[in-house]
Amino acid sequence: MTGKISLRPTRLAGPFSLLVFLMLGAAINYGNNLSFIIAFILIGIAVNAAWQTRRQLGGLMVTPQSPPPRYAHEAGWWPIVLLAVDRPRYGLYVQADADAVSIRLEADQALSLNLPLALRPRGRHALPAIRIETSYPLGLWLARAEWQGWQDQWVYPRPAGDLPLPPARNLEGVEVEQNLAGDEEFDSLRSYTPGDPLTRIAFKRSALLNDELVTKVFAGNPIGGESLDLDYSRLEGEPEQRLSQLASWILQAEKAGQPYSLTLPRRKLAAGLGASHQRRCMEVLTTFQPERSHG
Repeated sequence: MTGKISLRPTRLAGPFSLLVFLMLGAAINYGNNLSFIIAFILIGIAVNAAWQTRRQLGGLMVTPQSPPPRYAHEAGWWPIVLLAVDRPRYGLYVQADADAVSIRLEADQALSLNLPLALRPRGRHALPAIRIETSYPLGLWLARAEWQGWQDQWVYPRPAGDLPLPPARNLEGVEVEQNLAGDEEFDSLRSYTPGDPLTRIAFKRSALLNDELVTKVFAGNPIGGESLDLDYSRLEGEPEQRLSQLASWILQAEKAGQPYSLTLPRRKLAAGLGASHQRRCMEVLTTFQPERSHG
């Protein structure tokens, strides 16, 4: 994608223009041909510099990637790829909504760059515009191009809280939402535990592991055995404190390899385990809006 380029004079252009004006005035008053020549040379340099500065951004290709999720009030980064078509680019400053990054590109060079992102509270936020500026070669002109973001960035609740994990319960008799037939998504493998359904055992992979049984895990689905029920209503404190504790429990359960379900007001996610299930639970916590009390 390419951006629309704008061009404007910098602060240095003011003193430069004053110098040219004084030289022209002196040349007219005193009839000094040398002063005329120098003044017109400076004017030509300024005009050529404007073209050269704008040319630094012409044909520059920007390909943004999806930024990885992060936690609330934590600095993030946004991976992008820059490509300089046909010719090198110098003195570029690339910025989103945090500190600018200074780079230069060789001809036809693709450069991967991580743009810093500003701190954000919990939520799903629109990505800022990517802004690229340069005042090369003389600093008289500033060329700027912007690429508008079209994706969102996920800012999860910050994991916090020192409460222990709730006790595990057998999945039998637990009401959970099930995926429709054919919608199950394979997520990962884990060691077999008694009670796992035979249909979930990966026999081919187990044969490669010297007959050590492993179980297939599907995102967002119960997998047998015992499960943790991470319940918002069983926690005390402010909504953000509860969400932080739930986020901490999710990470602990994943680390321990313990299946878990997530229960929120008006929403319940089935027990599961793995990266896809963790991401889904974190996204639900991120977009959760607590009810406001009236009165």
